[in-house]
Amino acid sequence: MRANQFLLLLFFIVCASNASFAQDIVTKKNGEDVKLKVLEISQTEIKYKRYESLEGPIYTMSKADVLKITFEDGTVEVYDVEDVVSLGASKDGLYVQG
Repeated sequence: MRANQFLLLLFFIVCASNASFAQDIVTKKNGEDVKLKVLEISQTEIKYKRYESLEGPIYTMSKADVLKITFEDGTVEVYDVEDVVSLGASKDGLYVQG
């Protein structure tokens, strides 16, 4: 019984540590990559918390400044296909160059 409790505790610790490393990456149109945690995406802005301060305040960023968002699960949302194509990607959103 004691071993089961230990394994359960160990499982929760591992899960919690993995969650603390989860991050989203916003690539701005100027080429800057920003590590953050996206909270909400509206028609005109993105609400997020800074990756370094997930317990800190909520910030907003204009969606017009964002090229794409790569979410922690690998999903990518592209917001301006023409800019992505000019940077060396195909129109279906898959990058051709590194």
